[in-house]
Amino acid sequence: MRRLSARAAPPASREDVDRLVTIGITAFKRPNALARLVGSIRTHYPKTAVLIADNGDEAADLSAENVVYLQLPFDCGLSASRNALIDRNERPFLLVLEDDFVFTEETRIERFLDVLLSDPTIGVVGGALTHDGVVVDFATDLEVFRGSLTASRSRGPCRVTPNGVPYQLVDMTFNFALFRQEMLQEHRWDENLKACEHVDFFLAVKRGARWRVAFCGSVRCRHEHVWKDSYSRFRFGARNLDYRGYLRRKHSLESVQIPPRRHFASIRDTKPDLILFGVEAYETSVVARMLRCLGWHTPSGTGELSDEHREPTAIEKLNAGLLRTGSLDLD
Repeated sequence: MRRLSARAAPPASREDVDRLVTIGITAFKRPNALARLVGSIRTHYPKTAVLIADNGDEAADLSAENVVYLQLPFDCGLSASRNALIDRNERPFLLVLEDDFVFTEETRIERFLDVLLSDPTIGVVGGALTHDGVVVDFATDLEVFRGSLTASRSRGPCRVTPNGVPYQLVDMTFNFALFRQEMLQEHRWDENLKACEHVDFFLAVKRGARWRVAFCGSVRCRHEHVWKDSYSRFRFGARNLDYRGYLRRKHSLESVQIPPRRHFASIRDTKPDLILFGVEAYETSVVARMLRCLGWHTPSGTGELSDEHREPTAIEKLNAGLLRTGSLDLD
């Protein structure tokens, strides 16, 4: 007896990203950083639509095509800027970024898209940020117990899309994330919070109980902090707002105990490389998915999956060479 299963839909591609995703950027008083981000986006996604919501007073020198620039009222805040992106987005998905991010080879938006297309109950999937060799994932669970709101490293279930993209169900992730526009029509950012808006937004999503949140750690963006005096004077002033008091009043909480983001930092690339050997029909795919959920990821350089075995073609060539010569050529 042969077990039959439905073939997965093709994995999301760069063309799917161009067709379905708008890249949305919030900007404030860091024009050089904004220009750097747009340049890095065009290096990796030359055709994807870019939408910028700038509430600063220093315009960036941008020459890239297919970029829409929204000049907002000065210092209207991060939340108002994100809501402006929602209002102008015309595609099913919105990738939310801040102006001091940089795209790299690890910024694989099609993996985000694959997660959202595989499960219509997921409203947003976020990735990790890297800075000086450190990965901060912020894959976090929120819990309210006896009126106290706490955040902890997520213990949510790990899953894998039919195309092999691993992800984890969480309550909160970074705002480097791909959002479903339908979800954003229901959950907007609170414009009373110019900054420190993060917990408020994801707590509202959790309490709404309609949309799931996911984390995909294999998608990473570099975070290059830019602290100009003119920027810090406004943004650090906003952070001095008693946002914990605001959260308590808004969400009827007794206390808010959220650790700093560095609490969730981890050193990058500490796991050894693994090669998984097995024979046909002995569930090597199951083991591979388990390893992915534990943090091992198939390198992007292995290329496309074959139609016959749904394995990376480069790995299939290694297997064929091993069977032909009796030795494993890893050069």
